[in-house]
Amino acid sequence: MDDLDISATGKFSFTVEPIPPFEMTKDAKTETTDFFDASYLRKKQTISFVWQKVNRARSYIFEIRDSAGKIVLRKILDGNENTNFVLDDLTILSKGEFNWSVKAVRFSDDKKTILVDGAGAQKSFTVDFAINSNGGKRKKKGEFYAE
Repeated sequence: MDDLDISATGKFSFTVEPIPPFEMTKDAKTETTDFFDASYLRKKQTISFVWQKVNRARSYIFEIRDSAGKIVLRKILDGNENTNFVLDDLTILSKGEFNWSVKAVRFSDDKKTILVDGAGAQKSFTVDFAINSNGGKRKKKGEFYAE
């Protein structure tokens, strides 16, 4: 409007590249053991999962899958400081092997879209409710608990 030319002296361009994914969650493990038998579950009715925080992450997606790959539990844990999950509802588990995973993510403000995804750490654990007379893991198949 005042005859001042603010045009660039040359052509410029830039490229918008995808946001790099978060690094894999490190040191993911169950807090005490990865085999939960009746003796353990009588003493402590929870299973604790822990991992290290991932820089720049704002949330974590925690999942437990059964041996067939069906999701038994899926939780979104908000906050980068959430580096553990305590499973206190053991009724969702049955006897057998389970796989669990945790990955760092960043959601949109409405929590519907993952803006930055991460590589998930995957581990497994086993639940065996069977007991023998001394309270340990039952070895004999076909043994009755009561008559």
